[in-house]
Amino acid sequence: MKNLSKDFDHFAKKAKRRKRLLIIGLSALTMLVLGAGTLVVTSYQLQKSGENAQKMTQIYNLIAQPNRVGISNGGGVNGTSGTLDTQFMKDIDGYKIPFGTQNVTYGAWGNDASNLAMPQTSFYNNGKYDVNGNRLGLFFTPGLDVTPSPDVKYGTAGVRATHEASTLTEMPQTLAEVYVTFDKPYTYAQIQALVPSNLAINWYWLGLTNKKVDASMLTNYIGINTATMPKSGATYQLETSAANANADIMEYPEYNWPDFVKCVKLAPQYFTDYSPIVESGGKGTFDVFKDAAKQISSEENLDNAKFSGVILTGKTKNLATLDAESWVFATNVGSTTPERPYITPAK
Repeated sequence: MKNLSKDFDHFAKKAKRRKRLLIIGLSALTMLVLGAGTLVVTSYQLQKSGENAQKMTQIYNLIAQPNRVGISNGGGVNGTSGTLDTQFMKDIDGYKIPFGTQNVTYGAWGNDASNLAMPQTSFYNNGKYDVNGNRLGLFFTPGLDVTPSPDVKYGTAGVRATHEASTLTEMPQTLAEVYVTFDKPYTYAQIQALVPSNLAINWYWLGLTNKKVDASMLTNYIGINTATMPKSGATYQLETSAANANADIMEYPEYNWPDFVKCVKLAPQYFTDYSPIVESGGKGTFDVFKDAAKQISSEENLDNAKFSGVILTGKTKNLATLDAESWVFATNVGSTTPERPYITPAK
C-alpha cells in the first residue's frame, strides 16, 4: 500500500511538472507568435507610413517650392521609424545654388510630413527669411491696403508692395532672382510674350482668389517650377550630367502640368495654411491650399492657365528694368549670387 501511495505521488508530481512545462512552452510559443505578429504588423504599418510620407512630400515639393528643386533623395529605416531627406537647390540664371535640406520623419503609426506646410520663417527688411538666413522673396496682393491696423489680431498686416528690382543696378556682376507680382493675372501664353528674352522664367505663382488676403504674409506660395526634369517625373530629381542631356529630359511645365493639377487637387487632404483676411479686421481665415484647388481645372491646358506672378532670374542689369514695365505691380528680390568667369549664365 505504501509503494502504491509512493507511486501515485511520483506520478502526480511528474504530471504537474509536465503540465508546468506545457504551460511554459505554450506561453513561450504564444509570446513568439505575438511578437512575430507584432513585428509583421509594425513592419507593414511602417511601410505604409513611409509610402504616405513620400506621397505627401512629393505633393508638397511639386506645388509649394518656389524656384527650389530637390536634387537628391535619401533617408533610411531604423526599427520602428524612418526618415526622408531631400537636398534642394535654386536655379539662378543657370547657376545651381544649394538651398538647404528637407527632413521628414515617420513611424509605424504616422509621420510629420504635414509640418512641411509650416516652415519656420521670419519677416524683416521687406523680405521673408528661413532659419538659415536665406532670403525667400515675397509676392503681393494688388490693391490691398496693408497699413497695420489695431483691429488685426494677427500682428502686422504685412509689407507694402516693394519695387526692389530697380535697386539691383547697385549690384553689378551679379545674378539674382526677383519675385514679380503682376498687375493682373495673365495666361501662360501671354507671359511668354511679356517677359524679356534676356530673363529666365523659373517659377509661376498661381495667385489668390481672395483679394483681401495679404500675399506678402503667406507661409506658402502655390505654383509650378520650370526646371528641367527627368521625363519619368517620379522622384522630381534633376538630371544634371551631360550623359542625361537627351530626349528623356523634358521642360517641366509642359510635361508635368497634369501632375501639377493632380497634386494641387490632392493637397488640401494633407495640408492646411490658414491666413487672416486682412480687410475683415482679422476675422475669418483663408486656406491657401484649398484656394489653389478651386483655381485649377482638370480640363484646363497650360497655355490657358492664369498666373498672378513669376520668379525671374538673370543678370542684375537686365532685372533692374522690370519696375518700369506696365504689367509689373511689384518686385521683391530673393537670392543672389556673384557671376563667375568660368560659368556662363543661361541668359
